[in-house]
Amino acid sequence: MAKSALRRRRGTRKTTDDCSMVRTIVCVWLLIGVGLVAGLHAGFFFYSSDPAVSAVRNSPNDAMYKAAHNLRHNSVKHDAPLSIDDVRKKQREKLKKRMETPVIREPESAEKRKQEFLAYEPKQRYKGSFPYPNDGAHVDENHDFASFRAPGGYRFEEYKWGDSPYTYSPGESDALARSRRIHVKNAMKHAWENYEKYAFGSDEIKPISLHGSSTWGDLGITLVDSLDTLWLMGMKEEFYRARDWCKNNLNHNQDAAVSVFETTIRSLGGLLAAYELSEDDTFVDQAKDLGARLFKAFDNPSGIPYGRVNLASGATSNLDWSPRDGILSEFGTLQMEFRSLSRLTGISDYKTKSEEVYHILRGMHPPHALYPYFVANTVHSPEFANQKLTFGAMADSFYEYMLK
Repeated sequence: MAKSALRRRRGTRKTTDDCSMVRTIVCVWLLIGVGLVAGLHAGFFFYSSDPAVSAVRNSPNDAMYKAAHNLRHNSVKHDAPLSIDDVRKKQREKLKKRMETPVIREPESAEKRKQEFLAYEPKQRYKGSFPYPNDGAHVDENHDFASFRAPGGYRFEEYKWGDSPYTYSPGESDALARSRRIHVKNAMKHAWENYEKYAFGSDEIKPISLHGSSTWGDLGITLVDSLDTLWLMGMKEEFYRARDWCKNNLNHNQDAAVSVFETTIRSLGGLLAAYELSEDDTFVDQAKDLGARLFKAFDNPSGIPYGRVNLASGATSNLDWSPRDGILSEFGTLQMEFRSLSRLTGISDYKTKSEEVYHILRGMHPPHALYPYFVANTVHSPEFANQKLTFGAMADSFYEYMLK
């Protein structure tokens, strides 16, 4: 009987194992089938010659943005603001309808696009309270941001059209800002306390290893660049501890080639801003020393400053990866700091030489009044070294400083 029972158990186990194997094989084949269907669908979408599919494939975001724009425009007419979920739902319906309806796009001329842009009239999209609340637009003083998750995309499509997206009732904007500023200050306190604890006087703090790093010339870049923020946030004790470090430890006589642009906007600008706010002579004295060292980059027959300077020796050069050319966003973003330094020191060259850059650029007459971002500055007469235009990196702050 024992042998018979053992055989029955073994037989049952064998049957069970066989069933499990069959189920596994069936599941594998089902997964393969689903994968094949999905692959065929993706292939149809990416390689289809159908005009409607091609239109959506080539510019899906454009379709979504226009759908959101039209929906918001209609919502204003009926004074019925749409929630973000409603907008996303309508976007999906619009895209589905567009895929089902053949669309043939006619090529638009640049002149036509220009006229459409000029004719467009920005409109208020919302009325009433803040349209994208996160459990309420106003933030409680004790709110815990540890569990915060960003809401994601498609939240600000209206900015594409240059509209003013919000309408605030009297005092609402100020109350909203006041409810948030304590959290902004707390974030600054958190960052500064750890910098002061682990990397005080270093150019940067490494947040994982909790060590300082001095890769910007050993000039205390983070400290100096934060001075005006400390003052404006009322963190005066922290400000004066940083002031004492500048007075006793900051040394610009560094045998290192630093970026003229980065050191001007962060170090020189930070010192000048701290002096304007506090009127503490420590900062203007340090600014005079640093400004004189950086200004040697302007000793260039072309009138366009070099990109790097050795703060100890005064030796100048362009960046290693751009040895013959200056970069528009760099040599065009020095003027505010040197104009301010000129006012404080009485040295007129700081102002005239830095602003001469703009006169030179104006005389180069770029096509369409936009400037390519490489300018050869190792020749007597500067000339454009490429034809690439951008409002992003390599050119952005140049256009900002023209306005300032």
